[in-house]
Amino acid sequence: MGQPSLALVLALLASAAFFDGYDAQVVSLLLPQIQDSFHASVTALGVAHIPIALGQFVAFFVIRQADRVGRRPLLLVTILGYTAFTAATAAAWDLSSFAILQFGAQVFIGAEFGIAVTMLVEVFPKERRGRALGVLLTFGPLGAVVVAILLDAGLQDTALGWRLFYLVGLLPLVVVAIGRWRLPETPRFLDEQRRRAEGISAPRVPLLEPWLPQYRGRLVLVGLVSLLQTLPTSAAVAWWAYYAERQRGLSTGDVATYVIFAYGAGLFGYYSCGRLMDRIGRRPTGVIYIVCTVASGIALFQSGRGLASPLLLAVAVFFGLGVGPVLSAYATELFPTRIRAEASSWVRNWFAVVGSALGPAMVGVLGDPYHGAVGNIGNTLSLLMLVALPAAFLIWRYMPETRGVELEVAAAPSAELPGARVPANVAAAQYARLRRSFAIGLSAVVLLLGAAFGIVLTVGTGQHRPSGAAQDWLYDVAGSTASSGRQASLSEAAKLGPPPLARVLIAPGTTGEEAFTRIVVGQSVVAGRTASVPFTVVRPSHPPAPPALAGTLTLHRSGTGWHVVAVSGVHQVTTVPEPANPAFPGPKLAWAIGAIAFVVLLAAAASLIVRRAGQTGEAAPAPV
Repeated sequence: MGQPSLALVLALLASAAFFDGYDAQVVSLLLPQIQDSFHASVTALGVAHIPIALGQFVAFFVIRQADRVGRRPLLLVTILGYTAFTAATAAAWDLSSFAILQFGAQVFIGAEFGIAVTMLVEVFPKERRGRALGVLLTFGPLGAVVVAILLDAGLQDTALGWRLFYLVGLLPLVVVAIGRWRLPETPRFLDEQRRRAEGISAPRVPLLEPWLPQYRGRLVLVGLVSLLQTLPTSAAVAWWAYYAERQRGLSTGDVATYVIFAYGAGLFGYYSCGRLMDRIGRRPTGVIYIVCTVASGIALFQSGRGLASPLLLAVAVFFGLGVGPVLSAYATELFPTRIRAEASSWVRNWFAVVGSALGPAMVGVLGDPYHGAVGNIGNTLSLLMLVALPAAFLIWRYMPETRGVELEVAAAPSAELPGARVPANVAAAQYARLRRSFAIGLSAVVLLLGAAFGIVLTVGTGQHRPSGAAQDWLYDVAGSTASSGRQASLSEAAKLGPPPLARVLIAPGTTGEEAFTRIVVGQSVVAGRTASVPFTVVRPSHPPAPPALAGTLTLHRSGTGWHVVAVSGVHQVTTVPEPANPAFPGPKLAWAIGAIAFVVLLAAAASLIVRRAGQTGEAAPAPV
């Protein structure tokens, strides 16, 4: 088998980024349709992201085999596993089965992506690594664009609905699987394999070797940067389409058009990041991209339905997802060939997975319009964007510069890296102590994260807003006319009020997934145990149905919840009000001071963790 060109290698590896982006955007862009299909609450949708994201954690145990059996064999196995679970997802029967099947798909796509990045870094010369990473990661948003094009073409309106998106992706998966048989093993791995055969290098990489003192500081540093950056961006990717449709009133077609434009423009974010990395360096590029991500993300989730929305989405995609080449470079360049795939998977499949699991879940819990403490997706995401600022601080303060440096030099312990002065050869007794320390530390982290999310779940779902109950009831009633899931939807609607009350709103002969194409709920007026909530609904635009109706829902408080008891004042309207994010309660100055204090404390805590991780008795992490 001849050696393929670098261009062909890049093309065959880039498909991993494409399907990673495609799969993520199917869940994101079709989240409203998935919610309607399974009749799930906002909180349930958020929590469902946890098992899906944990598939990337399990992928770690697959990726680590790449340092033992090779990059190429695993790359072939992972694409077959991802294909099987993608096909099975189309047959999901409820939200739980959907999450479980997507968990399996994420195991294989996560492993495939991690191995692809490792192969690319090992194959391309140092002067082209940054650019190649930028090109590879560009295929992620390209996958999102393809989903948006299919959405704009009305694929979700077929009998299979959102399920067809998973079936459509099977054909290109088969083509790529066949093409990857031409990929050879990387020369650096073959050289490492030879060293093992000659007894120069150990035959197997221990699970915790990246946590040895000479690597621990840099592993924790890169891992924390990845976690802090991933938490808000994964939440934004998961919830933007839902926010745009359900809280800003955009149609599915508008969302698809915005994504095609924004992600099309955002493609240049990856490429520009790769070029900038090779021109001015990894550190300044990372800081610039993360700061711009926070600014554009907050502006995006506070914007309305005008021209600013697609423009801000394009900027947020450009920087928020475009920073990927910097993170991928640090996760691979700072570690030697022997443990490169292992260390990279620790960063992506442990640290980053915490962010990708907790971010969307926290938005669902806190942003639920009925139960959530914030009660609004846009405001919750705006607050969450601030978490990324400490990541920029860590890059600026501690990260070494690897621009134009050979991998062997960048990965070698030096005085610039945390824990650099500890010898590489660690005795078996030290490994035993390392395993005990890691087990204790991991248990503590799991308990702390579990307790923190438990507190968020308990405190964050204690609200019972009449406007949220009214909105949930209208959406449940809207889905009750569908031929599939009628009983389930009516059952959900009955929990908040009698479905027959909505007969005056539903157009005669309405069919399809929704009786209303748009729902806008206003601010509630509460008087004792009774509340009035103004609303506007847009019905399917076919005669004799008027295009939009407005009226008032009356709700009564029973126990701890609100229930719809009457629909009154229904009349035809020609204009639909634009929904807006409700203002944060309390003085704006207090919110600003609290946000600044939170960012400073989080940055200080992250800095302390990095320093402690690098303290080995001989050396502490030094700023660079």
